[in-house]
Amino acid sequence: MFLALSARMFERRTGYELGFEDLAALATEVGYDGLELRRRQVNETSKPADIARVHGILRRHNVRCSQLTAAGLETRAAMDDATRLLAVALALECRLVRVQLVRDDEVAFARELADRAAERGMRLMSQIHSGSLFADVEMALNTLGKIGRDNFGVAFEASQLMFAGQEHGEGAVRSLGGKIFACLLEAYKPAPAGSNSSEAIIISGRPWLPAIPGEEGSADIASVFHGLKAVGFQGPTVVSCARHPEVPSRELAAMWRDYARKAMAEAGLG
Repeated sequence: MFLALSARMFERRTGYELGFEDLAALATEVGYDGLELRRRQVNETSKPADIARVHGILRRHNVRCSQLTAAGLETRAAMDDATRLLAVALALECRLVRVQLVRDDEVAFARELADRAAERGMRLMSQIHSGSLFADVEMALNTLGKIGRDNFGVAFEASQLMFAGQEHGEGAVRSLGGKIFACLLEAYKPAPAGSNSSEAIIISGRPWLPAIPGEEGSADIASVFHGLKAVGFQGPTVVSCARHPEVPSRELAAMWRDYARKAMAEAGLG
């Protein structure tokens, strides 16, 4: 198990506030073991020289690539793009790719991509996320059953279950068990009544605001980690939250490191 930082925290509409070299250096300095790379940093269209440069930076700063993300599986062309992304992931010494399934007709493509990944010793996963075939635990298990591939699993994210008013801690983790290939960490809190903040997101008709790790009203990450310990989880744990409107990203990255490391230790996770 290792702790990774997503570049999402440093993402702006026009790019990233840090170049990739500086981001990798920051991750090492702050105390992360890996980085989740975003599609604007590397994807199936990246040139070999650019992929080699990213790989060199990762090795130079002793951080791992936790996973790459495919654009989707809506069409045969998208399937081919996702297949090319498998090769990019391998070039970065990464064997985990995330792809989100939204419609039932994408399940057949997911099976095919999983078979292609298995040939390369790789795994695929979809995130627990509203509006997808993995919107909650029951839907996730049902979709995984339809895919029927051992190397296709779930990226667990507690906030999405919390948004839906569902159990999002140890019980949810135990239900998914060994199908959890990664754990994503985000924090949101209910927006105050009458709030019209531009930072609020609306989920299931209710507004939510970005929170700092462990803030009252946010997801019970400690319970999640106890569940991960119980099911023998060994994958990456990724701080994947977006920018916070009031906390500089460098400071937020350090806050999440302290919070996650402490919660891991208390749960007995290495």
